[in-house]
Amino acid sequence: MRLNLDRRRAALLGASLVVATVAGLGAQAVLAASSPTPDEVPAEGGRTLGFAVSWWDEATSHDCPELIRGPTMRSARPPFPGPVTGPKGEDLCDHPTLVPDPKIPTMDKAVNVGLNLDGDDGSGKPPPGACAHQNYVSPAGETGIDNQWGRIFGCWSSYTNNELYNSLMRGGAWSLLIEVVGVDDLRTDPEVIVRVQSGADELILDTGGMPVAGASMQVSNDPKYRWESPGRIVDGVVITTRNADMRVPSSHLDKNPFIRDARMRIELAPDGSAKGLVGGYQDVSEQWRKYVGYARNGTSHNKAGCPAVHYVLTKNADGHRDPKTGRCTTISSAYEFKAVAAHITHPKGMQRALSGAERVQ
Repeated sequence: MRLNLDRRRAALLGASLVVATVAGLGAQAVLAASSPTPDEVPAEGGRTLGFAVSWWDEATSHDCPELIRGPTMRSARPPFPGPVTGPKGEDLCDHPTLVPDPKIPTMDKAVNVGLNLDGDDGSGKPPPGACAHQNYVSPAGETGIDNQWGRIFGCWSSYTNNELYNSLMRGGAWSLLIEVVGVDDLRTDPEVIVRVQSGADELILDTGGMPVAGASMQVSNDPKYRWESPGRIVDGVVITTRNADMRVPSSHLDKNPFIRDARMRIELAPDGSAKGLVGGYQDVSEQWRKYVGYARNGTSHNKAGCPAVHYVLTKNADGHRDPKTGRCTTISSAYEFKAVAAHITHPKGMQRALSGAERVQ
């Protein structure tokens, strides 16, 4: 995935030109600089905004009454409360309900980061397909925020800093590119298309190790990491209007999220950068599988966490109710990201529009 010398020089030259232009003209310059070449002009018309994700993390307010300093999905050091084995020596990761729920703390304050995923504010019965759950208020005052995963890990100390994951990204392990296609106005536009795609190139970094704005980045050929949704721009904020499953590239097992019914909110900055949220649902069974894997590879104390994690996941699951069991199988979640302006190119002959067959199943 390393850039060859010619491509790296080209990318750096492009970055220098865009940064210089941004300094003089602001976001409108980035809109022009990020536009496709004549043979890449999208059928949707308008211009294309290009971004390379420079930072990514689970979203939560971390406003917790008691931070759990050990139990995590990344660390082998927890001491979770409770026994390591069942009454007859059973493995609690195989039989987590053999012991009572230790009731580890969760973040139950009224404000949390995220998106309204189910269109409900929590004032009445849960909508079809959902289970009853706490609805939050966003820091900006929006009601009906769904982020039950953030309710859990907001109380886990290791989730307060995601530098390892982002250092891997900056080290070339993966890259994630965003395009907003068909933009006629940066403040208000009723019809745009948002695309999220893995990159074939590593991020170009400055001398301080941070991503450079305006570099040329090519989209990967891998259709597994392509996502698309129509959207609109309202007061400089891009809001997607159709939910679709998203898979985010990563070389870090714990951070390779498969996000069901994903949607996005992207705030466009005057300097051409962006920040925003991805909201959606994670499979409870997958999160449970990940924790059990870490518990088995860690110390015996980690196995004491299996009942705690099992109970807290099943109690807070709020999406995709199974009609046979009546239980929800997914848990609402949110991810925050920051992105720098990028000139995004596509492999020659690659179909720009995503077909139904290419969408993540």
